[in-house]
Amino acid sequence: MTKELEQSVTCPVCDSTEVETSRSEQAHSLPYTDAFKVQEVHHLCKSCGAEGDFGKENDVAFDIAKKAALADSINRILDGLSRSGISNAHLERALSLPPRTVARWKSGTHSDAAIALLRIVATFPWIAEVAMRGFDRRLADATVVMQAGALLTRYSDPTLVFHTAGSLGSSATYGVNLTQLNVPISFSPQPEFCGLKFTMLPEAKEGVMSMPVGGIYAAG
Repeated sequence: MTKELEQSVTCPVCDSTEVETSRSEQAHSLPYTDAFKVQEVHHLCKSCGAEGDFGKENDVAFDIAKKAALADSINRILDGLSRSGISNAHLERALSLPPRTVARWKSGTHSDAAIALLRIVATFPWIAEVAMRGFDRRLADATVVMQAGALLTRYSDPTLVFHTAGSLGSSATYGVNLTQLNVPISFSPQPEFCGLKFTMLPEAKEGVMSMPVGGIYAAG
């Protein structure tokens, strides 16, 4: 932090020009980009003791730095999606966006809603495929299960907890093969279900498990 006495700054309270100015660098963060830094000023009137950003410089500096960071994050998100096979055109078709909408976002013409949408797709890229299929609920549920199974491979002794038809018993625990992964599953009855194919172990008998929407929880 640096301090200096500036005669060009006037105190908004007492109109004194005896104002001390200090400058410091502050770091801020946004998703999908590096932290951006802003040089912030702080004024202190030596006459009356008033302090703050007398010239409103900080807001201007922050907005400029944030705009650059947002542009960088959009480029990173779209480049990452492209590398994963989701092109701009694919994204526009999936989300029913007008042609060249994504190009306009990339050039700087975007809303807060557009930024939020890009961050969601970047965090969960499989949403684009679900959107391409018309947001079919059964496909969406199956995709969530597949993604959860893939995620659980990163943990030791993973357990999925399913709410399922009471006929399987509320206290029973079964091994279920999800995307060729043997994952222990706990079942408990719930009223609303959707169909999902499964294989119970060790009997390895195939059947149809009833599972509620959103009834998947990481446990243990």
